[in-house]
Amino acid sequence: MDHLVIVGAGGFGRETAMLIKEVNRCLDTPMQVLGFIDRLPHASELDVRKMKILGDDDWAISHLSRDTHIICTIAKPFLRRQITQRYDQKCFRFAQLIHPNVVFGEDLTVGSGTIMCAGTVATVNVQMGIHCHINLQCTLGHDVILEDYVTLYPGVRISGHVHIESEVEIGTGAIILPGLRLGRGCIIGAGAVVTKDCEAGKTYVGVPARVI
Repeated sequence: MDHLVIVGAGGFGRETAMLIKEVNRCLDTPMQVLGFIDRLPHASELDVRKMKILGDDDWAISHLSRDTHIICTIAKPFLRRQITQRYDQKCFRFAQLIHPNVVFGEDLTVGSGTIMCAGTVATVNVQMGIHCHINLQCTLGHDVILEDYVTLYPGVRISGHVHIESEVEIGTGAIILPGLRLGRGCIIGAGAVVTKDCEAGKTYVGVPARVI
């Protein structure tokens, strides 16, 4: 039985705990969630949905077995990268979570630490890097590339031949038209329709999406 801790006890962390229960129904040997890791004050005294907050990152690195799997649910890509790199340097292993009703075609590649939530559809030749978050009911068209630490919020629609560089954050309900490239660390606002390539580190909102 694999032991697992969830790093981050916020909203997506609690949703991930729910996702794990759904995944476990399909496994002969279910994953055992030990609890949450979080930096909240007095974290060891708190419970989240009857699942104990064990301690912060320092506690985890000092006390957990290196056979324990880590899943990081921090939404902000740059924070997720900082946190997971620290665990990686200490030789922890990372889980990969795919909801049982995710639909995917041939040649799907999913990196370690990546989470794919319920209702998501990934068609053919889709590549995802490490520690990506693919939230509820997203669609990814053919030949899409997501580099590391990408965050897709619920209902994102990505058309074919889109290349999304690392640490990009795409808001709820945003639409990315075919053949575009989104530069590293850019942010796409909720409901935006992206019709042109996006520059690294900039924020785009509106229909059509424009930099702000």
